[in-house]
This record gives sequence, structure tokens and C-alpha cells, in this order.
Amino acid sequence: MERPELVRAVVAYEPAHYFFPQGEAPADIPRGELHVRALDAPQIPLEEFKKLTRMPILIVFGDNIATEVSTVYNSEVWRAAALRGRQFVEAINRHGGDARIVFLPELGLRGNTHIPFADRNNLAVADQLSAWLHEKGLDAKDAPHQGPRKVARALTIPLNK
Repeated sequence: MERPELVRAVVAYEPAHYFFPQGEAPADIPRGELHVRALDAPQIPLEEFKKLTRMPILIVFGDNIATEVSTVYNSEVWRAAALRGRQFVEAINRHGGDARIVFLPELGLRGNTHIPFADRNNLAVADQLSAWLHEKGLDAKDAPHQGPRKVARALTIPLNK
């Protein structure tokens, strides 16, 4: 948010928190007896929020995301996070942004945990990301990354007397 000009895209795997524009609180989502922070919908000034509309955003969820209110904390966290994620994507797109939320099972990728790059189908998960980056013109296949720039530093301790 501080330096959006340095960010070309946001890819978030199962994020649990989202911000919404002030005055545009999303609809409440069903709540059970547990309170998880993913149920919250903090608001920020619209001009700050609009910084997120300047870059494509991809939100990815794996498998086994609960669809009903649960008394199991982790199930409730990811259920709420997925619902808030849908609302976040709608808010970004409503303000002219380019956001998408993806559920891997809907793409035929099943059995993913909270860390899909550690799962057995990690190459298929990476292929999905590569396809999205290519679609957005961010894969730079014609100009691969060359690694960090070498930084020339003056020595502060003389090596020879």
C-alpha cells in the first residue's frame, strides 16, 4: 500500500484478511459461536483501497474449505476467509480493478492443503499460476529475471597500509 508503483501483481494463497473501502462494508457472513478475525471486514479510505485496483490480483484457495458454519476453529477461519475473499474481489472489480478468486478443486486440482506448493500436485498448482501470469503479461518469458543486481560498495576498512 505504501509503494504500489513497485508492485506488478498480487498473488495470495489462502489469505485470511482483506480490507474494504470506507463506507462500503461488505454484507455480513453467517457467524457461529467462534469469532475468528477472518470474519472482520476492516475499512480503509477509498483512495488507499484504489491503490489495489492498479494491479491484477489472484486469490487462490485449496481443497476442503468449509461451506457451513463450524465449531472447528480452522474450518471456520478458512470458511470465513473464502467468503470475505469473494467480497474483496467484488469490491476491487467494482472499483475498476482486475481481481479473481480461484478454488483449486473447481480447476480439477484436488487434495490441496493450506500450502499447495508443498503438495504432490505442486507442479499443477504452479502451472495454474504460470498461466495466470502469462495471461496478465507478467511471465516475462522473453526477458527472464537475471537475479539481484550487484551492488558496488566502498570498503570502509583499508586492506593495505
